[in-house]
Amino acid sequence: PQIINPSFPSLNDADGYSLSFQLQVFAESHVSQDRAGFSVIALGNNNRGIELGFWEDHIFAQDDSPIFTHGEDAVFNTKDSEVDYVLTIQNDGYVLSADTQNILSGSLRDYTAATGLPASVVYNLPNYLFVGDDTTSASVDFALGSVVLNSNLSAVPEPSAFAALSLLVGTVGWTRRRRV
Repeated sequence: PQIINPSFPSLNDADGYSLSFQLQVFAESHVSQDRAGFSVIALGNNNRGIELGFWEDHIFAQDDSPIFTHGEDAVFNTKDSEVDYVLTIQNDGYVLSADTQNILSGSLRDYTAATGLPASVVYNLPNYLFVGDDTTSASVDFALGSVVLNSNLSAVPEPSAFAALSLLVGTVGWTRRRRV
């Protein structure tokens, strides 16, 4: 497959990355306990990551052994209001929070054993993110708000960066005060 955005950051689970998104599931139906109409897939630069499925009343992880079966699960109402989710991936695990409360966590998965098209291609792509409906065996009516990727949670700015930012903010503040 061709890389669509060559400047997309490397998603390194050792450094950590997070995906923040706002979601409300209005209605969802599925023909299998292992499928969901709305999914989030986050795969790092080593092809390890997590796929989460969202139902009206549950959120669950897709297992990798056996592949694409219902893994850990959280009873959670996704239907009544828009929720601010943060999926954090760091080291060998993930945590999903909803409105700042941790609701689901577990180990990262390796889905590279997926067969058939497009799964055999998608799950072998490093640095891959997907948010939406990716299956024909479920359907969903949803509202998706902003989606934000933070690609390096372990990066700590140099003290000089803080000093430069303080100087800039101070200069802008002094200039605004002087003009008033």
